[in-house]
Amino acid sequence: MGEASLKFALHEPDESLLVEDASLVIHLKRQDKASHKVRMEVGKLRSSQKPDPIELWFDAQSFRLTPLPPVAALLEQGPLTRDEMLRRGFRHFGLKTRAMDDQRQAMGHYLDDRMDGHKRIFSLRRKAPLEPDSPVARWWRLLEPEKPSGEVQGCISTGSIPQDELDCESTALEVVTTLPVAEVS
Repeated sequence: MGEASLKFALHEPDESLLVEDASLVIHLKRQDKASHKVRMEVGKLRSSQKPDPIELWFDAQSFRLTPLPPVAALLEQGPLTRDEMLRRGFRHFGLKTRAMDDQRQAMGHYLDDRMDGHKRIFSLRRKAPLEPDSPVARWWRLLEPEKPSGEVQGCISTGSIPQDELDCESTALEVVTTLPVAEVS
């Protein structure tokens, strides 16, 4: 057969029902049958200048296109072991072990790896300096912001305490005086 492709057309409302003139035509072309990589090109764009073609990855689990390479897309949500990354890489993007390992190695110093027992854990090195001519620089800014890690200190609500009882000095003294005192021998 030929190449697999998909075209979309968005139409502006028109008084004439006989003539259909698209405002935007998007062409998606699958790069090869071994992976879920597509090339998106804008064939026609009426309102502005046509953008350059870009490569996207189809995530079969979320049924979405992402500009992030599979390794970055998987590690965006948090650290993964190599085995889990390989399983998810095949399930989400149709990539086998060698392709995932090649992509992981291509990311170089943008990945951290550490050992947890006998398992190697990979994560994104989000504070790594970006090289402007690196292919990583094209998509790095598209990563979701890092989620805060560690414990978050809870807040004490004063909503149920009457305003006249909110005397900080006497409250602090009560707390101090109710602490048990250890005997020193």
